[in-house]
Amino acid sequence: MANAIEEMSSVNTFHTDQKVDMTDLFCGRLEQYGIREEIADGTTESKRCLTDGHNFIWVYGDEMVERLTRPWSSGPPVGILRAIAEEFQTELYSEYEPQFGRDR
Repeated sequence: MANAIEEMSSVNTFHTDQKVDMTDLFCGRLEQYGIREEIADGTTESKRCLTDGHNFIWVYGDEMVERLTRPWSSGPPVGILRAIAEEFQTELYSEYEPQFGRDR
């Protein structure tokens, strides 16, 4: 898993293979990994931002996470992706992998 995330560090869009509740993702569970919500320009209920203090990833979804997108201005969000994968016991797939976008 860690190698796959390292390889995905230059990819821009990700999808989880398990359903992840938006409320659970943003309730503070990721703080133990040094990940927190960043209230940025453009933040809405269905578009929220996570940061490790250096890198950012936008999370899109209403009740469940639909996709995660790295902004061009951010470095590789490897730590954020690892934390999500570990905490929610999910695999992450890039837009270039066949599993991306499959129904969960």
